[in-house]
Amino acid sequence: MNPTLQLGAPVAHPGALVGAHDMVASALPVAENGLLEVRRMTPFRLLLLANLVLSAACAGPSVVAWQEDTESVDAGSVDAGSLDAGPAVEDRLATWLAGTYDTADQARADQNFFNIHLSLCRVSAPELGPRVLYVEQAMAATLTAPYRQRLYVVEPGAQGGQQAQSRVFELVDPRAAVGTCGRLPIVFTAAQTIERPGCVVQLDWQADAGAFVGGTDGQSCLSSLRGANYTTSEVSLTSTRLVSLDRGWTDAGVQVWGSTRGPYEFIRRSTPPAP
Repeated sequence: MNPTLQLGAPVAHPGALVGAHDMVASALPVAENGLLEVRRMTPFRLLLLANLVLSAACAGPSVVAWQEDTESVDAGSVDAGSLDAGPAVEDRLATWLAGTYDTADQARADQNFFNIHLSLCRVSAPELGPRVLYVEQAMAATLTAPYRQRLYVVEPGAQGGQQAQSRVFELVDPRAAVGTCGRLPIVFTAAQTIERPGCVVQLDWQADAGAFVGGTDGQSCLSSLRGANYTTSEVSLTSTRLVSLDRGWTDAGVQVWGSTRGPYEFIRRSTPPAP
């Protein structure tokens, strides 16, 4: 899905939000009392959560999740832990995903990461569902030659409640779709797509952090890229930032592609969505 390197190479594998080799495994575990079960979190997700908390402390009261929190509410009138007064969780996810992002800041700070440009926009695909986004990812120097194009179909999560999911579709003719976000409105049909079964990204809404956090499920997202047998994706999303770690593995658990230096951090360059 992106330029790839063998395990141990110094340059990280460009990440991507949500996708087949994209999106994201069961999100942060939550007990019946609604509290996070820290003992069940993977080290990566513990790191994500720690980053969210540190970002909130440094950014000030109006900024929190994925590092900035635009989900601030009047605590006197609305329960910040509830979405009852706001949009459905799947609508929030679709709205927050849409936009333009890049990793320019990360690339400047660490030469092991590429500057990647990511665009997501709402498109019409009535046969697939009411919330469909076109995804285009390219190296910043070659924006007209994207290396990943997908459709994400955003739906309520399998567990309901505060979970949403993104089903991932490849395009039969990706070249014809290049630049879609600059040519709206665009309508896609089911015949123009190929679903990636097993690559659904489940994302849980973490109200305290103001973020969606989750990923793909275990070894279900199959891939043969560079000798891999399956891929995993872990994602965190706020209204201003998208953090993605995509990796390819053999059945023996050996990583054969993807970043070995941590996730890619995509900063939103378009106007953040309203809370």
